[in-house]
Amino acid sequence: MVIIVWNKKKREKNISLKNIIINSSFSFKFLWLNAKLYLFCILLNTVIGASVAPLTLLLTNKLYGLLEIHSLFSDAIVVLISILVINAISMGWSQLYGGCVQPSLSEKLRQKVQTGLFKKVLATDLSRYDDPEFYNDFILSMQYTDVYASGTFITATNFIGNVLKFLTTISLLAYVDISVLIILLASAVISSFISTKDNLIEVEYNAAITPVNRRVQYLEGIFKRVDYSKELRLTDIYENVERDYEAAANEHVNVTKSFGLRRIVLTTFEMINTNGVYMAVIALMLYKLAVLGTVTIAGFAVVVNANWQMRGSFVSLASSFTNLPQQSMQIDKVRSFMEYRPQSEIKSLSLPAAPFESIEMHNVFFGYTGGDDVLHDVSFKIKRGEKISIVGYNGAGKSTLIKLIMRLYEPRSGMIMYNGRPASDYDVESYRSRIGAVFQDYRIFAATISENVLGDEFTEDDRPRVLEALHRATFDDKLAGLENGIDTVLTREFDDKGTNLSGGEAQKIAIARVFAGNHDLIIMDEPSASLDPMAEYELNKQIAEFASDKTVIFISHRLSTTRHADRIYMFEDGRIIEQGSHDELMRMNGKYAEMFTVQAEKYIIK
Repeated sequence: MVIIVWNKKKREKNISLKNIIINSSFSFKFLWLNAKLYLFCILLNTVIGASVAPLTLLLTNKLYGLLEIHSLFSDAIVVLISILVINAISMGWSQLYGGCVQPSLSEKLRQKVQTGLFKKVLATDLSRYDDPEFYNDFILSMQYTDVYASGTFITATNFIGNVLKFLTTISLLAYVDISVLIILLASAVISSFISTKDNLIEVEYNAAITPVNRRVQYLEGIFKRVDYSKELRLTDIYENVERDYEAAANEHVNVTKSFGLRRIVLTTFEMINTNGVYMAVIALMLYKLAVLGTVTIAGFAVVVNANWQMRGSFVSLASSFTNLPQQSMQIDKVRSFMEYRPQSEIKSLSLPAAPFESIEMHNVFFGYTGGDDVLHDVSFKIKRGEKISIVGYNGAGKSTLIKLIMRLYEPRSGMIMYNGRPASDYDVESYRSRIGAVFQDYRIFAATISENVLGDEFTEDDRPRVLEALHRATFDDKLAGLENGIDTVLTREFDDKGTNLSGGEAQKIAIARVFAGNHDLIIMDEPSASLDPMAEYELNKQIAEFASDKTVIFISHRLSTTRHADRIYMFEDGRIIEQGSHDELMRMNGKYAEMFTVQAEKYIIK
């Protein structure tokens, strides 16, 4: 058996019965292992929901029957009170379940799924983020956590409940009037078909609107983020953003309108079907009651009450079945992340990384997903204790090189060696713990200074280490002016008393992270890009003192740190075009000498 659903590329994707069973079993298993109370509450809600309507219908039939035979008033009151009690219990439980039990338990369960996804995000290869299709699926998987956690079980229990209601209603209708049952069944089948079609349109709509929403949210976010505020005010880029926003918003309108028109057509047919058949059935029953006398008042009441109930049960029954492929597809997306293993983990032998001795690159080529190579045949070797400078103009491939060393990406070809064996043999976490890095595009979090420096939870035992790291990062003057010291919250994202740092101050916090760690290899990617020359000089002194016995790689297009490097690699267009000490490269009178001379002239008083 194969069920067809639509995917975002408008290609048919086969969701086999086997896949539906596998994905559904994962949902059941997850719910059983993580939320037994929620599972019990879902079952109880299904039993109550499935019992109330048939019982009410039976008692209503009983009530009208008593009235027809002029039974005792007390007998009718007993039946009426029974109906009220049953519905009171149902309404009370419905309020409790819908307003308290279900939201709280489902949120706890959703958090467990999200936490699992967060951990997978940390392990996901950065190269996957360069693929728009992957990123769209990733966003969708975050939205489908509820379905993964409990959706299939709820669908299954609803299916069982609707079967019970449907069979009970059919039995009553067959007892009252078989012709009405046939009419209502035909109408319910049509309603079910329309509902199924509407569900498929909903799948198409979600797939089509997700990338549009991403674009709209990105453009709207530009005006909410402080780091875009200056450029918006000082340039005309606002016009470009506004143009792109209008285009994205128009696309959103067009997509919504396109799918909305299709749904209007379906809704119109459904209204004609439901209202037309409802009125036709009532007219038929009135004719049989008033003219032919073949139907009793009790029978008439049963048919009127069962009309909508049977239709709703049948449509829900069909929806429960037709929703399974869609839910299976959604669960499959979440599962794909839950079970995802990055390339670095697949290739790794999980060896613990020993203290750093050397790192080598042998004929490394690399390009981002869908693009040309940005590194070409790169080879070098760095030994323990060496101070290395990697220089070149913007776009030369320097930062990309560091991402490979950190194993944030894997080479397209070639080999990276750590201590004489492939870096891919080592456990990634252990490997990265040997390396401390300050990236050019560092981030400051809405947390305390101490937490930002440690990148971890802060305890009082950590205070000396944090203060020492900030001192080495030359953050003392700023820290002295903060009332709460290292307990100061950075950014005002969630705290009105938070502190917003300047670019140079924020960069010092990022640099302090390296000083606070115990790393064998230190990588500084444009560590002084936001600092003035004097601050840069003081920082370089601290780095030299701190890392006197460590291996340091400086990445920069500013050459103030290169004179004392043991070796310099000059990059251009992703290739090493020159290498050697400062004096050797100056004697070569090549690209490096030209770059250094141009920069040095800016500091020479003529």
